[in-house]
Amino acid sequence: VPVDLPATGSGLEVTGAVVSSVVRQGDGLVVRVFNPAGTATVVRVPGRRGWLVDLRGRPVEAFEGSFPLRAGGIATMALSPEPAPSG
Repeated sequence: VPVDLPATGSGLEVTGAVVSSVVRQGDGLVVRVFNPAGTATVVRVPGRRGWLVDLRGRPVEAFEGSFPLRAGGIATMALSPEPAPSG
């Protein structure tokens, strides 16, 4: 059954890594990325903040806007529904 929902939210921009999964969890998103390159990179998620989490979803480290990712690395972000403060 189709449901009409109001358009809310904003687009998600992720650079510096390949997005492999996006799942809505409560009011936020859980996003998994990987770095296929042979060198470290910086994953940028402009205007977003949240936590890097382990495979069980437990918080490991907070981030705001970006975080480093090692060569061949995989990271899972639990993004806050609240935008990162600007400025």
